[in-house]
Amino acid sequence: MSTAVASPHTAAPTWSGFIYQGHLALYHSIDCLIKGMNFTLQIDSIDDFSIIVNGQAVSTHQVKALSNNKRTTYLEALEKAACTSMLCTASTKRYLHTSVPLDDTTSHQGANGNTVEFYSYEGSDYCPLHEVEGAIKRKINSYLALSGLPSSTFLIDLKFYALHSLISSQVVYIHACCQDDLMTAADAAFTQTISSAKMGELLALSAEHEDDLIYQRYKAKLAITESIYNYTNSMASNGKKEAITRINSVYDKIKELSDESFTWLWKSLCLGSPAYSVSQNSVYDYIDIIYEIDRNPLHDGRPPYYKCKSENFYLPTSISTANPRRENIFSENLMDQIKRDPDLIDILYEFQWLIAGNSTDFSPTERFCATTGSTRAAVEDDFFDATLDRKKITKALDAIIISKDSAKAKIDD
Repeated sequence: MSTAVASPHTAAPTWSGFIYQGHLALYHSIDCLIKGMNFTLQIDSIDDFSIIVNGQAVSTHQVKALSNNKRTTYLEALEKAACTSMLCTASTKRYLHTSVPLDDTTSHQGANGNTVEFYSYEGSDYCPLHEVEGAIKRKINSYLALSGLPSSTFLIDLKFYALHSLISSQVVYIHACCQDDLMTAADAAFTQTISSAKMGELLALSAEHEDDLIYQRYKAKLAITESIYNYTNSMASNGKKEAITRINSVYDKIKELSDESFTWLWKSLCLGSPAYSVSQNSVYDYIDIIYEIDRNPLHDGRPPYYKCKSENFYLPTSISTANPRRENIFSENLMDQIKRDPDLIDILYEFQWLIAGNSTDFSPTERFCATTGSTRAAVEDDFFDATLDRKKITKALDAIIISKDSAKAKIDD
């Protein structure tokens, strides 16, 4: 019987600076793609990040974002990098990354004889925090040129958002595994890697302008990922364990959603908003609902939702209407939004109860009719066109905003 190998320690649960570390992992990964390598990226496991080929570490990377420029400050990190051994061979390269120029960047010879080099970025031996995004985008441009793919500022931004959201979601997943006790953070970091093929797929994304669905969707993915990370990180020490576990489970399902299902989730977080821009507060409002409702949401490939004994579907949202005036404004904005986006008809048809974190229970359609003097029949006529089923429109316009407390009573019953 084989003996299980213990996974190395991971610092992911306290990795508040993962953005810089993740950016450097992206920078080096794109450089590996430019060199034609087929690899997996391992984050925060045998080292801060590592490049694995055929089960062996081609390179390991220690990252330090300190303000001190004295080499002596980094001796512990250099020695730690030299001691990295799991998956390593005699040919493994070991690197230290810094965000400031040091007074001495000659290679470090570890006590065990392993050499650690200071990583070089486009001729520089350091990369400031405020310049790392620009460095990644230049690497993306180089990859696109080498691959014969179109390049523009817009397209580079799209691919940067896509890759950044991929790295960020992996860190949040590792963090969630640690809090959830499904596996240790060490096991998660060691086994849950990112393939070079997936990165290449994202680098081949195509879109035409900033209003393009693909571009907006990846911006939303990044915003949702970072907001959930901040939420769960802040609640780790004083939140209810079962609620944090529930949120982590929900996030695990969110990151696996198809593009269509994620689009529904993203747009449901922007209901009543003139733009499909996901704010941190909107994600927090959404997660608050999941935190406070004691039932686990259902998934089945759709945005997380609840179902009560009456078989009614309830969709958590970020809707917040603090008073009747705000409810009136929301209703008018929602009707205008539905006219511009047929996706919302599908969402409201599927989920007729929209859970709001702060609201009374009301019908947006009835409220719209009351404030504008329209009739229900006139509103339906206004939405109808030959491509839509009249019955579908009728059911979608029957959607009800329900408060978190009211929904909780119905769902938990």
